[in-house]
Amino acid sequence: RGARGMADAEERKRAGGEGESSSEYETDDEEVEVVTQELKKGAYERELSEPDEEDVDDSERDAVKGKKQSFIARTFSKQGSANNGGLMKSLSRSLSKSSQSMSRGLSKSGLVRSLSRASFNEAESEEIQAAAAAAAAKSEAYKALSSKKAQTYSAPTFLFAPHGMSPAMDLLAIFHNGIRQELKNAYHLLSVMERMFATLTHEEIDLFFDYWEVLWVHTEDFFEAEEKVLWPAIEKRVRVEHPRLQHQVRGKQKAKLVLFHEDLQRDMHDKYSLMPASEALKSVRYEINKAVSSLLDYFMIMEKEVPPLMQDKFTGKEILATEKEVLQYMLTNGRCVWANAYIPVRWQSDSAQYQELIARHYPKLKMLDFKRWQKTFEKQHESILKSLTALSKNTLMSSHAGATGGQAEMVPQFYLEKARRKAAGLGSDSEVEDGEGGY
Repeated sequence: RGARGMADAEERKRAGGEGESSSEYETDDEEVEVVTQELKKGAYERELSEPDEEDVDDSERDAVKGKKQSFIARTFSKQGSANNGGLMKSLSRSLSKSSQSMSRGLSKSGLVRSLSRASFNEAESEEIQAAAAAAAAKSEAYKALSSKKAQTYSAPTFLFAPHGMSPAMDLLAIFHNGIRQELKNAYHLLSVMERMFATLTHEEIDLFFDYWEVLWVHTEDFFEAEEKVLWPAIEKRVRVEHPRLQHQVRGKQKAKLVLFHEDLQRDMHDKYSLMPASEALKSVRYEINKAVSSLLDYFMIMEKEVPPLMQDKFTGKEILATEKEVLQYMLTNGRCVWANAYIPVRWQSDSAQYQELIARHYPKLKMLDFKRWQKTFEKQHESILKSLTALSKNTLMSSHAGATGGQAEMVPQFYLEKARRKAAGLGSDSEVEDGEGGY
């Protein structure tokens, strides 16, 4: 039995040597090698000293088992305490190398990001500077254009028909001059809005259109009163020779002016509201210029042709009666009664003649109605003229140092000369700027 145990021990020793070699090759770890040698040594000694299984009772077997476990525990504890420092150093060196390589990688990537960020910031800075320069140039251009607009007169000069020369001329003058005064105010508002230019809004254009609508409705009411009262009275006694005053011709011309206003109303909501305010104002003025040119041509032809014809065929009382009938028709059948009552008389700047007009058409019983219509006119119509003018002056005073709000309201001398030439028949019959076309 002893010989057999020694032979088994040799085999296990050879097997342990192979295991040792394999273990060192695979792990190259000193701690594992030491533990393996101790285990082999303990196993060999135990083989020599242990009896056979049949000769050992249970109590001895338990004692041997306890010794074996305590020996393994002491061996691992000893080797662990002896080699713990080396293991920690190895781990520390490995972690240190990993940290250094990671730091180098992060440093390189951080440098790349820093350079990229610097390049981006530089490009962005150049773009911002270019945009600022363009905005400044555009701002200067807007200021120059706005300053030019603020000092440019852009409204026509309206020549009023003489009043007080003859009853026939007076009949036309009170209605034509009333409309001319409203047109003059409307062009004043257009000039006001053009001076605002860069600060103009669609709300201000809508406010102008409220003023314009009252003016044009009054004009259409006068057209209707003409065709119902004035022209039937004239054509009963006088043969009208002028081609543009023939019934069909003047009817077509007035129909075009009525359609103009309908188209303007539609475009104000459907087209001009989608455009920049300054561009919308330019388009609105272009359309208004064509209509006003046609209207004033018609007025001037009437003022040249009709008074001589009526003066020969009508008495003064008959002409005055016709004048009253025309105004009464507008008060009874017009769409804007308060405007129809006040516009034909408010244009008169002479106090004595103004009072004469009031007394002629509004006797004592109608004076209360006239006062009420006058207040309505001032509240709903004339207030627009005042508010837009005040807004324009405030805008100019705040935007242009040294600019005066009334500069554009001064009428240049060449406008007056041009208007006098037209009145004398030396130029176009139109009082509006040339080249705008007409209806």
